[in-house]
Amino acid sequence: MTTEHRQAPRRKIVEIRRNGAWGKVKYEHILECGHSEIRSRASTAPKIACAWCLRSRFKQIEIKALATPTPINDSLDEMFLKVETEIGRVKGQIAHEFKVPLEQVDVVATDVNGLTKINYVKVFLSPADVRRITQT
Repeated sequence: MTTEHRQAPRRKIVEIRRNGAWGKVKYEHILECGHSEIRSRASTAPKIACAWCLRSRFKQIEIKALATPTPINDSLDEMFLKVETEIGRVKGQIAHEFKVPLEQVDVVATDVNGLTKINYVKVFLSPADVRRITQT
């Protein structure tokens, strides 16, 4: 028995089943909550601790926390819009500088401590673009 049984709620024993061969017998205590506790001896007490009820209570709290959506802040939306606008401006300037369509420019940026940092920019040049840029 672990220490978590001390905190577990007490449940009434509905049935005790004997399982296993001679010398390796375990007793399965079926509780009123539907869970079962396996012990090496049959309990003489009318109620025993249900560790599964305790575990399920903690898991329900975790699930509820995950299921509750966090409200999206308008300032957060504004921040994302500002970042996307800045990335679009950089992309437009580079496309204009190389005289290529916007689809040929790819900007890769990351968030560093709440500030957007441009890691690198890829410009895809066709053979015709390369000839045009190198001949002038």
